[in-house]
Amino acid sequence: MPTPMATESEGDDATATNHGGASNHSEGEAHIDTGDAHATGVHAETHIDQESEGDDSGDQDAEVHNEGDARAHTGDNEATGNESDNHAESDQDADADGGDDGDAVAANFGGASNHSEGEAHIDTGDAHATGVHAETHIDQESEGDDSGDQDAEVHNEGDARAHTGDNEATGNESDNHAESDQDADADGGDDGDAVAANFGGASNHSEGEAHIDTGDAHATGVHVMTMIEQALKD
Repeated sequence: MPTPMATESEGDDATATNHGGASNHSEGEAHIDTGDAHATGVHAETHIDQESEGDDSGDQDAEVHNEGDARAHTGDNEATGNESDNHAESDQDADADGGDDGDAVAANFGGASNHSEGEAHIDTGDAHATGVHAETHIDQESEGDDSGDQDAEVHNEGDARAHTGDNEATGNESDNHAESDQDADADGGDDGDAVAANFGGASNHSEGEAHIDTGDAHATGVHVMTMIEQALKD
């Protein structure tokens, strides 16, 4: 909003002055701190024991299938410290008329200013993702004549994604406008002195600071330990 000031003075000696101005001061801070993210699609521990005795024993068949999908995500954060819209306007008008022989002084003192500051901080935690974390033990034992077949199959399939990025931090995104309009008019008459002066100006001061610290990202599709033991005894 403009700050209008108008002063008018008449007489033998006339003085008209305006003292004032317009200013804005804005500050802002934004902080985002995320914790760690842990995701596991499948966490399995499997034990299979198969035993057969006697002649013409049947087949031994064991199958283990683990499939997992994991997503750990601490990113995609946005922080803005200062997003203000600031307008400072000063409008001053001084008019002094000293008459026939008088002196006249017309002066304006003031201006318009904006001062804005902003800080933005983003700190993300670590992201850990494991598609399949499995431990498998298969023990097959067959004893006798004409023992059947032994078949053991283990399938592990995992997909993992860990993400800590795509962060945006803006310390100061303010929109600042400063305007100063001054008009001084002095009329000293026929023999008088006249002084007209304007003192002021317009200024913008803006500061910003932004920090982004991302945690570690760890992704493991498959983390397994598999043990298969097969024994045939007469």
